[in-house]
Amino acid sequence: MALRVYGIQSSGPADHLAARAANVLVANDETSALLEFAVRGPKMLFHQSRTVAVTGASFAITVHEPGLDPVSHSSWSRFEVPSGATLTIKSRLKGAGGVTGYVAIAGGLDIPKYLGSASTSMVYGGVQGRSLKAGDVIPLAQQRVDGNAMEPLAVPECMVPSHVREWGIMVLAGPHTNGYFSESDCERFVRHDWEVHHNSGRSGTVSYTHLRAHETPEHLVCRLLLEKKKMQAQSATDIQ
Repeated sequence: MALRVYGIQSSGPADHLAARAANVLVANDETSALLEFAVRGPKMLFHQSRTVAVTGASFAITVHEPGLDPVSHSSWSRFEVPSGATLTIKSRLKGAGGVTGYVAIAGGLDIPKYLGSASTSMVYGGVQGRSLKAGDVIPLAQQRVDGNAMEPLAVPECMVPSHVREWGIMVLAGPHTNGYFSESDCERFVRHDWEVHHNSGRSGTVSYTHLRAHETPEHLVCRLLLEKKKMQAQSATDIQ
């Protein structure tokens, strides 16, 4: 918060509950650095055995050891990834709500802090201030708990947060309301259903709706202003 005066926004996980839960499952501090991904997860080769937890939305998760059949796991669980095995997190399960997921590794990630945080801000922090890409090597910190002492564990279904597909949200008038929107424009804005566009990301949410036959073109102002925030689809994995 203290750095906002310098134009530096807050970073960290988009879903704080899921991120903290992933760290707790592998006996890390709640705020330990972990991986955040959206829409589709990463494929990671482990060079040493570690206990891993995946939380957030429901994704297809497999661990594949060479010479063996892949083993499936569920979100909101912890499991062992042996040395030499590959952890693959694919797209969300059909019909599942939510977008983001988290991978916590026992011991945490050995990522240097920048301005007091290991989070990625798409300019600085994390790994060179960018999303991870193929070939990146992420150093792991020392485990505080013996991995052999952590048996596989799944969070009971009744305790897993539900990810609904429709939300009712509160809206506050901002500084651009006067001069851009008439009173009728604002009325139309709050009375419509809006859908989050696939080009949304951590830097801004792009929403859109559909004009009805009786509406005036002025209503497009809402969409055009939001489209200024349009960015490349956020389907990458970041350090948070």
